[in-house]
Amino acid sequence: MLALGDAYLANSANDNTMGGKAMNKYEAASDACKDNPLAWIKIGRLSVNGRIYDQAIEAFQKALQIDQSYPIVYKELAEAYYFTKQYDKMKINFEKYIALSPGDNKAKASIITIYFNAKEYEKALDEATKGLANDPTNYIFQRVVAFCDYELKHYPEAAKASKAFWDNPNKKIKDIDYIYSARIASQVGDTTGAKNYFTIALANDSSNCDLLAEYGKVLYLAKDYDAAIKQYSLENERCGKLGSLELYYLGKSYYFAQDSLMADTTFAEFITRNPTSPDGYFWRAKINVVFKISNPDSYPAYPYYQRYIEIASADTARYKYNLPEAYDYMGIYYFEKMKDKEQAKPYFQKALDFHPR
Repeated sequence: MLALGDAYLANSANDNTMGGKAMNKYEAASDACKDNPLAWIKIGRLSVNGRIYDQAIEAFQKALQIDQSYPIVYKELAEAYYFTKQYDKMKINFEKYIALSPGDNKAKASIITIYFNAKEYEKALDEATKGLANDPTNYIFQRVVAFCDYELKHYPEAAKASKAFWDNPNKKIKDIDYIYSARIASQVGDTTGAKNYFTIALANDSSNCDLLAEYGKVLYLAKDYDAAIKQYSLENERCGKLGSLELYYLGKSYYFAQDSLMADTTFAEFITRNPTSPDGYFWRAKINVVFKISNPDSYPAYPYYQRYIEIASADTARYKYNLPEAYDYMGIYYFEKMKDKEQAKPYFQKALDFHPR
């Protein structure tokens, strides 16, 4: 009956009734021989092909009730759970299959990918490392090691694994390889490599807003401010609006590129969006002081430094590098502009408290 069912199934491409006939024979076989798991396995497979996943799961479970040491059933049951989005059960059955079939590297790669997608980076890294011990040229294991090391902030290790992946002549490249390689290169200070990988990644996915933002930051950190400005402008054009962090780096890029007007305009927008963040006030103040975009005699930075102090003084440890500058300016304002020495003294003292001599 099983063989006849297989014959019907083999001919199903020519006759769409053959699938039903095959199922009838498999079910008849399961009734005739209740201790044979193969009939239930074939029922399960045919149900998967027909996308009747609940029926497939039930059939694979019955096969395992008969013989729990049948490795392939765990794998096929895991796949059925995947199609029904029962990911926890999928992982459990994949793990059981791996335990019974330790030499199946393809299945190992599948379970490792599952761990990675579930953000179980430690577990994925451990399994991929074990896989490389037995199969040192497996590019999938190399990829996962690189990705997991990056996510776990093991950047030198990630760079080493990434290099092994790219040096592997048997690798099959995915778009995500360029993305992670760009991120890894930027974290280990390989600006040239990061630019190259980001360029390729964005050529493959030019509307990826997260990727556009990441590349902008890489360019900013590399002090390529003109390029960073172009990149953030491109992100704004393609994504409709910059996030607050991108707006912050864009403002600083304009500042270091000596474009005082655009720097001031950008931080004005940053303040509008983030009125309780001290950073926008600090940079608007600094832009006014450095570039003198307003009449210096009117002390235009005063309201910005004042607001910066009001917010930042709640966490002096975090803002200890910029608070002295703000206090010093306020002291100068009261001493020179207001001619009030007593009002100026506390600000100068607070500035000195950060740098006692």
